[in-house]
Amino acid sequence: MKSEYSGWAGVKSLAKDLNYSWEDVCELLWKKRHSQKTTLRQILMCACIRYELELIKAGHKLKNYDNGKVVSQKKKEQDIHYIIRTNIVYYRNYLKEFSTINLSNQSNIYIAIRDMYAKKSKLFSKEIDKQFKMILPTLQSVA
Repeated sequence: MKSEYSGWAGVKSLAKDLNYSWEDVCELLWKKRHSQKTTLRQILMCACIRYELELIKAGHKLKNYDNGKVVSQKKKEQDIHYIIRTNIVYYRNYLKEFSTINLSNQSNIYIAIRDMYAKKSKLFSKEIDKQFKMILPTLQSVA
C-alpha cells in the first residue's frame, strides 16, 4: 500500500479513490471492530437446542444422537442441562475442536454451552428462528 494512505487522512483519500463515501468507511470500521460474530455451526447448534427445549415442553424424552437410547430427565434438573447431558459427547467434541476453554472439568462444558446458547439466542434470534423452522415446521408436530 502506498505511503500516501497512512493515518486518518490516508483512509479518507483511499475511500475517495475507491469511490466510497465517508459513511461507508465508518460502517465498515464499526462492523469490523464492534459487530458480534457467529458461525453457522453455532446457529445450528442453538436451533437444535431450541428444538429439544420444545420437545421437553411437549413432554417428550430426549434420545442420544449416537445410539438412539432414550435418556430420562432427573428431578429438578434444568432443561438446558438435560439437553447437554443427553448428548455430552457431541458438545464436548464441538468444544474441543472450536473452543479454547479448559475441558478438564465436565461442568465447564455445561457452562460453556449454556452461556453460548443464552448469548447467541439474544443476538441472533432471527437466524436461529429461521433454522429452527427448518428443523420443526410446526409446533403441533411436537405434541
